[in-house]
Amino acid sequence: MKRKNYAVTESAEADLRIIVEYYSLHSMAYVNKLKHLFRDCFRRVCRQPNAGKPRDELSPGLRSLVVDSKFIVCFRREGNTTNIVRVIHGARNITSAFFNPPADEPE
Repeated sequence: MKRKNYAVTESAEADLRIIVEYYSLHSMAYVNKLKHLFRDCFRRVCRQPNAGKPRDELSPGLRSLVVDSKFIVCFRREGNTTNIVRVIHGARNITSAFFNPPADEPE
C-alpha cells in the first residue's frame, strides 16, 4: 500500500509556532503532549481523509478535526497529499478570512 503524505502550509506552521511559544511559557510537558497530538492528527487525516467535519462554508474542500478539545486542525486533501491548512484555537471566531492565502502562498 502506498503511504499517503501530508504537507503543512506556511500559515499552519506559523499557527503551530505561536501555540508552542505561548504554551511553553506555562508547561513544556503540555507542549510536548500537543506536539504528539498534532502529529498523530496529521497522520490520521492522511489515513482517513474524510475524517472530521466538512467546512465548505469556510473554503471549498476544507475539513476540520478537533485536537485536545481546544484546537481545530483544518486540512484539505489534494491528490495523494493532505494539506494541513491552519491550526486554530477553538475559542477564535473562525471565518473564511483565515483561509484566503497570502499572495506568496499557493492555494
